[in-house]
Amino acid sequence: MMTSEKLKALDIFCETMQKHNIHFSIGGSGLLYFLGLAPDCADWDILTEADLEEIKAAFYDKELYITGANRPFASSYLVKLTILGIEFDIIGNFAIYTNNGIQSFPSNPKSNLCKYPISDPKQWIEVYRLLNRPYKNDAKKVKDLQNWCDKNQI
Repeated sequence: MMTSEKLKALDIFCETMQKHNIHFSIGGSGLLYFLGLAPDCADWDILTEADLEEIKAAFYDKELYITGANRPFASSYLVKLTILGIEFDIIGNFAIYTNNGIQSFPSNPKSNLCKYPISDPKQWIEVYRLLNRPYKNDAKKVKDLQNWCDKNQI
C-alpha cells in the first residue's frame, strides 16, 4: 500500500528537480501506481535526459550511489538516492538493448494524467514488452497498460 511517506518523499524529490530546472518523468511501478494498476511501488523510477553533473548538483546534500546500467539496460547512468528512507532510481537517457540495437525511451512526461510528471503509458508498454522478465510479471504489465490505454483512449 502506498504510504504518505512515499508521496512526501516524492514531493521533496520533485521540488528539488524543478528548482534545478531538470525535466523528468516517473516510470516503472510508480507509473503503474498513478494509473491505478498497482497498489504500491517498491521505489521511484525517474527518467531524465539531464547530464549526470546536473543530478549531482541538484542533490549535492544527499549520498548518491552512481553506476552505469547493466544489461538489458543501455541507459547513460543510474543514480540511487534515498529521501525520507524511500529509494529513488534516477535513470539518465533510459534505453534498452534489443536484438536490433539500442532503443531509447525519452522521459516525455504526460502531466495531464495526474499531478506528477508520469511517463507516457504507451511507451511503457514497449519497455515491458522488451524486458519481458517473467520474475517481474512484465507480460501482465503490458496487458494491463494496453487495457488502460484502450479504456482511456490514449
